[in-house]
Amino acid sequence: MAEEAAPLVVDVENEAGSLSRATIRRNHARDVHILSSAFLFVFSAYGAAQNLETTVNTAEDLGTISLGILYLSFTLFSVVASAVVRVLGSKRALVLGTSGYLLFIASNLKPASW
Repeated sequence: MAEEAAPLVVDVENEAGSLSRATIRRNHARDVHILSSAFLFVFSAYGAAQNLETTVNTAEDLGTISLGILYLSFTLFSVVASAVVRVLGSKRALVLGTSGYLLFIASNLKPASW
């Protein structure tokens, strides 16, 4: 039988030395709220950068080409996503995936055509 994954944020143990079911449920709810908030902020910034991409970076169709490459890479990497999560674990895979979005957002600070 598979063991349950430990929550990201753990409360102080009760006097018996083990976590109660209510504490574990509260910790899982807190984990979901933290993860949801992180996704909200990352994808809000990504959505703004994506909209800005095609309107500001019109020289040599830089915005359209970069979004095309981005979505092509999403398609190709989705084939190996399950294996990456198995190898790295869910937390590291989430950090790795989010770093790609952050790099894309940061690249719009100084757009350049290579």
